[in-house]
Amino acid sequence: MISIIIRKIDMLNFGPYYGNHEISFQNEGVGIHLIRGGNGQGKTSIQRAILWALYGVIYDRNGNKIRLSSLLNHTADKEGSFQFTVQIHFSHEGMDWKVVRGTKATIHQDKKYEEGGILEVYKGGRIVPDPEHEIQKMLPSNISRFYFFDGEMLRDYEDLLEESHGSMAFLKNSIETVLGVPYFQTARIDLDVVKNKFERERSRLMRELGGKFLEELAQFQQDLVDELERLDKLIAEIETQRINLELEITGNKRRLMDMKEVRELANKRINIEGEIATWEAKKETKILERSALVDKLYKNVLAPIATNLIQQLEIKSREALDKYDQKQRAIERIRILKEGITKSKCIWCGTVLEPTILTQFETELEEEKIKIQRLTQIPEPNLSFESGKNTLKQMMGSMISPRDLEMVDKQIIQIEYEIQRLRSELEFVKTKLGGVDAEEPRELEIEIQHSEHELGRLKGVIEEKQKEKLRLLEDKNDLDQKIDSIPQEQLKKLNEIIAFIERVRNIFERAISSFKEEQKARVESTATEIFRQIRSKEEFDHLKINDQYGLSIITNQGTVLNRSEWRSSGEEQIVALSLIGALNKCAQVKAPICMDTPFGRLDVTHGERVLRYLPNMSQQLILLVTDREFREGDEVHLSGKIKTDLTLKYKGEKEGSIVLSTTSGEVTP
Repeated sequence: MISIIIRKIDMLNFGPYYGNHEISFQNEGVGIHLIRGGNGQGKTSIQRAILWALYGVIYDRNGNKIRLSSLLNHTADKEGSFQFTVQIHFSHEGMDWKVVRGTKATIHQDKKYEEGGILEVYKGGRIVPDPEHEIQKMLPSNISRFYFFDGEMLRDYEDLLEESHGSMAFLKNSIETVLGVPYFQTARIDLDVVKNKFERERSRLMRELGGKFLEELAQFQQDLVDELERLDKLIAEIETQRINLELEITGNKRRLMDMKEVRELANKRINIEGEIATWEAKKETKILERSALVDKLYKNVLAPIATNLIQQLEIKSREALDKYDQKQRAIERIRILKEGITKSKCIWCGTVLEPTILTQFETELEEEKIKIQRLTQIPEPNLSFESGKNTLKQMMGSMISPRDLEMVDKQIIQIEYEIQRLRSELEFVKTKLGGVDAEEPRELEIEIQHSEHELGRLKGVIEEKQKEKLRLLEDKNDLDQKIDSIPQEQLKKLNEIIAFIERVRNIFERAISSFKEEQKARVESTATEIFRQIRSKEEFDHLKINDQYGLSIITNQGTVLNRSEWRSSGEEQIVALSLIGALNKCAQVKAPICMDTPFGRLDVTHGERVLRYLPNMSQQLILLVTDREFREGDEVHLSGKIKTDLTLKYKGEKEGSIVLSTTSGEVTP
């Protein structure tokens, strides 16, 4: 079967994307395409853009319809531009297709956006006359959940794993749609229409044949057919109400459970904030340590100069000390000479000096005075050279090692990573805590009780109408036997045709049941194959499917583990992923899979196993991930199948989000 492959998405003023933005998928869209970004960077908006372009309506994680006015970019709104557009370029059935959906509103109101909506679908460059029909034919909206989902939506599938979970009938119906069961059901309904047509013709013929008996039979038969049709329509309408109500109850129960987790989340927030404060303090300490190292860094630069200066100062210091010593010796010599000249005696032996000796002393005295003048008039040695030398030596001794600075930088980066990880987790917790009213849980409980009461009433009405239909069918069967006994050739032919249609209808009825069982077995086998690739516990042998298309784990010993016995949200999630993977393998429709933050509750081992399996899941896989889910080095698990690697960055309220390529830089302004 030919798949739908998305090649490019163009967005104008959609959500956080201000102005024109383009996301192109390399390799003609085939392969795995990573779109990275933290919380609030615009990942979910990309998935919503695709769904809105296809179906014109999107829902939040609680199943509530998102207002069109909230899809407009804030900056565009402030500038008075109320138009936003999404274009999807894709291939299907060997042709190039393009879906364009946009608004032409002139006022920022939901009604104006709905009235001014445009939808155009191009096939091979030519516009198609019925775009909504073409889209639904390619990828029906009621099965889009199997191709576009997030971690929160996986809860729907996990709920399905409980066989007793009655409110998941709508999901069962969607699964049967994916597997092609409605094709048989539609054929059966068509046969009923044909059969009713011939029964009406038989009634008309009976009236033409005349006779009170035949006329009464014809009228009775006509009344029965009309009443059965009325009942079928009524049952279908009530069934739709029941499914919608079950969906509403499921959403409210999920919201209620989330609200009951508020206290736990509040404590978690406090703990995370405490951890962040601790890491911030560590970061501050390391920054001060780094600052101190940087302050000393100039010494490393001056080291060669300082070494040369030390050598020069050592020479100058020795010269200064030598001069000082010579000066001191000259001063002492002058003192001795002066004393000898004054006393005219030798100061050592007391001998009276001769005139010639005195003259010699006087000459030496003058020479020593001149020598002192040459050695400067400083009475103390010049110690500044020694002091400078010691200062430089001390500086050389306190130089830093480049490794010390590198190590501190690495520690700061690691601390910053931990802080960002905690902040991302904190933002997620705050998002779940935001907007929770203290009275809302109680109000929701009352609403759920009323809804479940109404659901019980609807089920009772459906059961009552089914019994009424059964009685009418019994009456009709008796009537058909009477009509069959009427010896009229034309009636006989019509009776044979009607009987033949009934036999064919019964064949289709049995075929539907047989096809369901075959598809269930196929899904079970495929899910088991996937599960074995991504499981972490070897004692888990295979999966067993239930009537709701949910799965139980079967151990090597044959023990059946239902959801309540697994005690691991990660194991619930891999079973749910196994089911989704199996449904995509067995589906009648082949389309891209877009997964928004689906690995939040998986540990490292499960995460790696899931990543290794993903290349087998679909021809085109778009992964919207955070750095907590897709860590550095995880690319190796995808076997080189990554064809596009983009990063989203939020640049503030005015500029919004932009798309960055990890290889070529900025993609859109």
